[in-house]
Amino acid sequence: MPITVSAAHLRDRLFGQLSLPMQSWVLQQADQIVRSRRFGPWEEMRLKAAIQQKLQKSLQSWPPGGTHAEAASSILAFLVLTKAYEAWEQVQRERQKFVSALETLDQKANQLFNLLSIVLKTQSEATNITRNLI
Repeated sequence: MPITVSAAHLRDRLFGQLSLPMQSWVLQQADQIVRSRRFGPWEEMRLKAAIQQKLQKSLQSWPPGGTHAEAASSILAFLVLTKAYEAWEQVQRERQKFVSALETLDQKANQLFNLLSIVLKTQSEATNITRNLI
């Protein structure tokens, strides 16, 4: 029977095995992607360049283009993108809560406006009745 591992579980295990500076770097890269609000090819190219630069600094003993460097690059890209996606989902959940709160506020404002209209109409009718009596 094959073992199934979720992407989140795999990400968390891989992330936990990184050094603290590398964890910080991954989170920084993910944060940059989320702040840019772009998940397209430009961000992927920027990420690949950043990973290549990071690997050249961290893994100077590995031959460029070697399988170890490619594997490390793939793992770092996976970690950054999944962290960015997780953060983006959190932003979307917070945005949805905010939109729901605004919709509720808008409904309350409409109810208040309708109530105020009824009060003003009643006041106007009362004023007209008073004028007719005098």
